[in-house]
Amino acid sequence: MDETRVRLTLVFIWMLLVLPRCEASKDNCLNIVQYIYHSLGLRSRAQGTPNIAGEWTSSSCEVRPGPQFFTRYIKILQNSTWEGYFHRYNDSQCSEPKLSLYMRGFYKVMDEPLEFIKGSNKAFFNFSTIELYPHNSYEQEIAINTSTRHCRNTLKVVRTLDSTDVFAVDKRAFRRRACRSAFGFSESEFSGLKLETRRKKSSKYDKLYFGGVPTIRAPRKYKPRSYQLPLIKYNSHNCTKCMKIRLGTGARPPKFVWKPPRLWRLEGEWASTTCEASPGGAFLTRHFKFTSSQSSRRWECHYYFYVDSECKKRDFELNGKGHFSYATPSKKVNGAAEYVFTMTEAAIKPFDRITTRMLNTATPNTCGKTGTWKTNVKQDITGTQGCKLYGISLPITEYDLLKMDTDHGDNRLLYVGQRASDGSDPSSPSKRATSFQVPLIECSSYKFKFVPPTTRPTTRPTTRSGIVLSIRTLPTKIKKITTRRRTDRDPGRKTTHSRSGNGSDANRENVGYLYRNSAASLLSKLLLVLSTVLVSTWID
Repeated sequence: MDETRVRLTLVFIWMLLVLPRCEASKDNCLNIVQYIYHSLGLRSRAQGTPNIAGEWTSSSCEVRPGPQFFTRYIKILQNSTWEGYFHRYNDSQCSEPKLSLYMRGFYKVMDEPLEFIKGSNKAFFNFSTIELYPHNSYEQEIAINTSTRHCRNTLKVVRTLDSTDVFAVDKRAFRRRACRSAFGFSESEFSGLKLETRRKKSSKYDKLYFGGVPTIRAPRKYKPRSYQLPLIKYNSHNCTKCMKIRLGTGARPPKFVWKPPRLWRLEGEWASTTCEASPGGAFLTRHFKFTSSQSSRRWECHYYFYVDSECKKRDFELNGKGHFSYATPSKKVNGAAEYVFTMTEAAIKPFDRITTRMLNTATPNTCGKTGTWKTNVKQDITGTQGCKLYGISLPITEYDLLKMDTDHGDNRLLYVGQRASDGSDPSSPSKRATSFQVPLIECSSYKFKFVPPTTRPTTRPTTRSGIVLSIRTLPTKIKKITTRRRTDRDPGRKTTHSRSGNGSDANRENVGYLYRNSAASLLSKLLLVLSTVLVSTWID
């Protein structure tokens, strides 16, 4: 009996190790990044006025251009009022508070996008009360001197704490750009926002994006071109820092325990977690792969650009390869490292017919072989030293800033330096970023299997017993029909699609993927049957 149990245990261990490998896709992470809207169930509430009521906090210590170190807490009510705390710190781990800003007022979210960010919502946040809390006598003296230099008669003592005073800030004087910038505050960040939800998930998974902070000296009427790091609900699953930030006040700001910087290994694959907006107005997702050996350090990137703000319709893919240097600890941002990346090879793969037509009509010898571009076919652009149509030049060297951390689910995150607000490249050490983009997550954190998006059922009902393969039903008759889809689109809107025997390029790609997965699934089931037979034989 004991021998039988041992054999059963070995069989089940073998099944756990072998079967998942048979069903796993080689490019699972790449496929998730390409179809991130579908894979992660992302929904952007851009159509109509989103309901942003709730208590929102930073998920960790944020790094702003400068660098400046912040945590944010914003409480938004249904009656169009809001209040919030912006806490500033002296270190990148937010363990030493510097000063806090308390703000309160009215808000309005409009049903129209920002000028440079499609898919966003214009917003107006009014400030009826602003209070400043220095956290020690030294910071109080600096705040008074700053007010005297940039905006006179701005601060007025309203009450006294143990060792410092609480100042009421004059709203009219605080509207001056020099005054706001001196205290690390940008009013333009409240001019636009985006609410992101998850399909079939509770509001604990929602994310609220506010307009980005400029990385350079911006003009007076600056309009955001990208987003900041998102705010999440204070009661998000397993987020202890969120609760600590929510409980913080001006007199008692949230403080995190200082920990020595960890030595991370950059090697591995990293992928986007959302549809990202670049300062140039493009929407994209990213995938990076780093490998290193004793002789060289190589990296490869995949940038997927999209036509729409929800990353549904792919425009083209940029695949780059090159090498990178050793990490040097950053002197400005503790815990971050400075790298030098060089791209020596690149290729472009167009997914849209209009993009293909543009590439074929480009100036000869400036972007691959003019007139030979085909949709869904990758072409190398190294021979033409890049592609002037998209502003790509090869070889190119960039000086970047990287930081690694973990989220509240213990998933490893990679922060890459924020791109400049004017769209310029970090081509010299002086242009190196001092803040970060939305983080990438390690690909091993995507533990689910990718399933390609389809607009029609992928299986046919059957009464047969045994192994059933997933079959993609291919249309055979060309017919224009009008129907309503059960999606997040306007219920009153009708969508016309074509049932064509040839089908679109995306459908053909999905069909091929489904057939490959069907074969893998069949192999797994055959192995399962074989293991069952072996078990029954050993028991007998």
